[in-house]
Amino acid sequence: MSLLFSSFFLVNQASAFTELSFEFAYDKQVYGAQKQNKQTSRDYSVSVAFYLFEMTALELNASQGEEETIENNTIAVTGTDVSIISLSTKVKSQVMGIGIRQAFAKRGALIRPLFSLGYANQELKDRTTFTFRNNTTGVVDRFSDPANTRRNDSVFASFALQIQLTKLFAIKGSVQSVFPAFKFDQISDDLKYTVGFSWIF
Repeated sequence: MSLLFSSFFLVNQASAFTELSFEFAYDKQVYGAQKQNKQTSRDYSVSVAFYLFEMTALELNASQGEEETIENNTIAVTGTDVSIISLSTKVKSQVMGIGIRQAFAKRGALIRPLFSLGYANQELKDRTTFTFRNNTTGVVDRFSDPANTRRNDSVFASFALQIQLTKLFAIKGSVQSVFPAFKFDQISDDLKYTVGFSWIF
């Protein structure tokens, strides 16, 4: 831990400036013949970039997300008088990353394109809940399968555009992806589009 704080201090002393960013993404989809099904996702992320050179920085980032899919379809269980009337799946993710951020315009430019790439440790937790109905008695019951947890050594990549509003404050939009290490053909399998803001200090 002391080594981490020492590294933080040395990098911060050497950097031209430090940039702190917060980003958020929300998505909702409704589908089905009666629009009875929905999928929602929320993602929060924070990053700190220590600029070692004018346009190159060491980036530390963390993000947390949750995706929930609810399907309200009636499915009869063969050979019984029971039906599945609802299916809910929740997936939670946590990502911690460290890498390099490269800017393509100098600090103070009205528009600054940014590209980041580095190592990420990703943890995924998912759980499915079934809602059953006894068609004879009308009794409704729920069953949740055991939560499944996976940890992956991954790569994060993001492309962002910043629009400078003041000398120290900017709004930011980005496209982010986390994918298995060295499998760049899977970069588009998990894309997130976020908006947020950045401070320079």
